[in-house]
Amino acid sequence: MLKNLTIGARLTLLGLVAFATLAAIASIAIYSTYQARFEDRRETLHLLAQTAVTTIAGLKTRADAGEMTTEEAQKRALVALTSITYGKGNYFIVLRSDGVLLMHPTRQNQVGTNVLEGSDAVAKELYGTLIPLAMRNGEKGDFHTSMGRRPGSTVNNSPKMFHALQEPSYGWILASGLFVDDIEDQIASQARLIGLMALVAALILGGVGLIIARGITKPLKTVVEGLDGLADRDYRRSLDIPASRSEVGRIASAFERLRGLLLEAAEERRQNAERTEQAALARKEEMLALASRFENQIGDLVNGLGSASEALRVSASTMSSGAEETLSQASTVTAAASESSENTQTVAAATEELASSIQEISRQASHSNAMARTAVERVDETNKTVAALNSAALRVGDVVALITDIASQTNLLALNATIEAARAGEAGKGFAVVAGEVKSLAQQTAKATEDISRQIEDIQSVTTSTVQAISAIGESINGLSEVAGMIAAAVEEQNAATKEISMNIQRAEGASREVSGAISLVSEAARSGGETAADVLGAAEDLFHRNKELNTAVSDFVSYIRSAN
Repeated sequence: MLKNLTIGARLTLLGLVAFATLAAIASIAIYSTYQARFEDRRETLHLLAQTAVTTIAGLKTRADAGEMTTEEAQKRALVALTSITYGKGNYFIVLRSDGVLLMHPTRQNQVGTNVLEGSDAVAKELYGTLIPLAMRNGEKGDFHTSMGRRPGSTVNNSPKMFHALQEPSYGWILASGLFVDDIEDQIASQARLIGLMALVAALILGGVGLIIARGITKPLKTVVEGLDGLADRDYRRSLDIPASRSEVGRIASAFERLRGLLLEAAEERRQNAERTEQAALARKEEMLALASRFENQIGDLVNGLGSASEALRVSASTMSSGAEETLSQASTVTAAASESSENTQTVAAATEELASSIQEISRQASHSNAMARTAVERVDETNKTVAALNSAALRVGDVVALITDIASQTNLLALNATIEAARAGEAGKGFAVVAGEVKSLAQQTAKATEDISRQIEDIQSVTTSTVQAISAIGESINGLSEVAGMIAAAVEEQNAATKEISMNIQRAEGASREVSGAISLVSEAARSGGETAADVLGAAEDLFHRNKELNTAVSDFVSYIRSAN
């Protein structure tokens, strides 16, 4: 509850508590004074009673000594007590324990009567209380407060304190009393005086407390407003509090130091923010420049790779077409060789009828010569085709070497990009992922170019074999042409050279078989070259598509870098 009160409210509460404490102390003091006054009256009554007891006891002692009779001693004692007055008309009353009044200074007419049986109800009640009280407490006696009647008054309207005891000499009841209304008047007057003093003190304390409270709460309010300003990042506002060595002055001094520190911290934060922004801009420009360099370098390599793959694809297509043409020409040569073999067999059969069929032999020889020339032409064309195929294979090898170099450069650039991404820290994670993909594509490209290199080497090997076979075919066909010429020249001497013709025909048949075998090798080489060309074409297509993927990856990577910055 108190924690929610303001300092002003707490100081006000403290003043109220102080005032209440002062009032309580004043009340206790008044009550203590009241009790002291009453105790003083009790002590006075007790001393007076002891004086009366001493007087009675002295007379009794004299009577016991024979100086006087008991009756005379009792009379003298009653007379002595009658003459004793104190205060303002206060006196002793003597009664017997049965209620008979023995002495009363103001009620002489009732002496000798039993007051417990009288008509005065107030007196009956009073004496009916005092007699048993005295008999219970003996010589010590006890006190009783009741309403009494002052001298000259007929009304019992004044509070009076009575003391009653039973004296030991004759067993009389001695009663005396003192009015106490003056005590109440004095206490009331004292209470008014103390209350007035307390009121004046409260006003003084309240005024001083108000001044002190305002001297505390007003500066504290200023401090709170200043702290609210600090909370709102208003570090320019100072406190309008005079410097002092009080707690408020120390708080104001501490506030100013705190404000200075916060102002310095704010300025440092602003400078740090500017430096951070400048560093971010520099890093952004560096990343954009890196992306541009990467795009230019990788873009050139990718474009070169695309051009090389396209050239490889065109070369592979050309090589495939050349292989098909070689296969077609080889089929033609095979057909020609078969026909030549058949003609040779016909010539062999005609040797038995050489005489009757010279003209037919001459015609067949001419035909064989023509076929041989045709075969030579076919072989020349095949040789040109194979040469073109070999040249295409060499160009493909150059393209493959270029692709291998591009893949190596791409792999190196991907490695550099990975290192740059590692330097970039958290902002380069995406860069590292794309660089890894580029590196993977470069490795796949290198692998594909290795496959293409092996295929090209196979093509070159097959092409070499084809060239050798075609050379053998050319030599065989030239031999066949020479044989045909010899047959034409020997037609006129057929009778003398029948054996030579037969031998030549056998040689021609063997040459035809060699031609057929060579053509088979050419066909096989052409078929193998066609398959290899198909493989090269497939690899070129795969390289072309991978180049597109690499180009897309590079574009995505550069776009990511630029968008991230």
